[in-house]
Amino acid sequence: GVLLQLLFLVFFMYMLVDAYVGVDLWSVFERYLSINPYESEDARNNAEAALAELISYSKKDSIVRVWAFCLVILSICQVSVYMKAHPLTGLMISVVRAIAWDIVHFLIIFFFLFFMLFLLGAWSFGADMQLFSTLSSTLVQGTNWVLGWDVAVADGYSALPDTTDQILLIVWEVCCIIFLSLFMLNFLLAIIVDGYMAAKRETIDNEAENDFLSDLVCVALASIKRRIYKWPLRSHVLDALTNLPAKCTEATGDDLVRIGLFESVDDADRFIEFYCTICPAIGGQSDGNDRRTMRRTIRKTNAALWPTTESENTDTLEDVLQMLVEKEQELEACRAELETLKLNTNWADETEFTEFTLARNTVHTLM
Repeated sequence: GVLLQLLFLVFFMYMLVDAYVGVDLWSVFERYLSINPYESEDARNNAEAALAELISYSKKDSIVRVWAFCLVILSICQVSVYMKAHPLTGLMISVVRAIAWDIVHFLIIFFFLFFMLFLLGAWSFGADMQLFSTLSSTLVQGTNWVLGWDVAVADGYSALPDTTDQILLIVWEVCCIIFLSLFMLNFLLAIIVDGYMAAKRETIDNEAENDFLSDLVCVALASIKRRIYKWPLRSHVLDALTNLPAKCTEATGDDLVRIGLFESVDDADRFIEFYCTICPAIGGQSDGNDRRTMRRTIRKTNAALWPTTESENTDTLEDVLQMLVEKEQELEACRAELETLKLNTNWADETEFTEFTLARNTVHTLM
């Protein structure tokens, strides 16, 4: 990003310097038109010099246009990358990231079929049809046909004197339509749609954002409130919440004061109240009566848990059913053991019996 901005700065400085110090095109053009090259030898030399200056200016202008074109294309790519700042506007980048390897393999198959088909066309029909006369024209016209910009056989079938060649051309066209237009185009659309659905699923599962305009307003409002109430930076708050003990799932105003983020509980409560209002992931955890708590979610990967969308599950339905049967048998054995202990044990006091009852109720709940 910084390098691109420096390139833009250099480009605009060059254009400003050239506008004030460089050659004036109109004056050079007028000087060239005012010279009669047939008048004398000096006039002819002046005309040639003026013409060379015009050609030099044209070449310089062509180079400037190429540089400007490249800078604009890079700017478009940069803006697309910057769209990742918000999950909903960064869908395109998320889709590209999700389908990158699928697109690579698709291009391998596509170019293999493309070159084989159009090399076959140039070899079979190049002697009689202008479209297939050279390899370059065949590839260009084939690209236009695949993109839908032109018709593949613009010369018609009359250029082929033999009926056999006309039948071969029809077969060749049918193969191009089936392999390139029907199969490959739909494969590409399927890959893009699959990547979009995966990226969209990630944004749906993300509870930390609103829509783009709402978040834009909330960010501006948060910056204003932070300066008014002297709130700490959001990064400092996140670091402090992450460092809380693992058993602490909610951070109250007292906790934020205790770790040194705020000087008073009122300021901390005001901070939590504001973020509970604008952040769905925090506000959604509130019970509606006491909103002065901030829910802290700790993400951990545990292979023993049920598989999620981020983990690969290779267990079949039979494996899952077998696991459930084994767990049920273990719970039955545990319940039988508890019932046996209940009948054969003389309880010393009420506390031991209460603990036993809680354990038994837990087993029944799991059943």
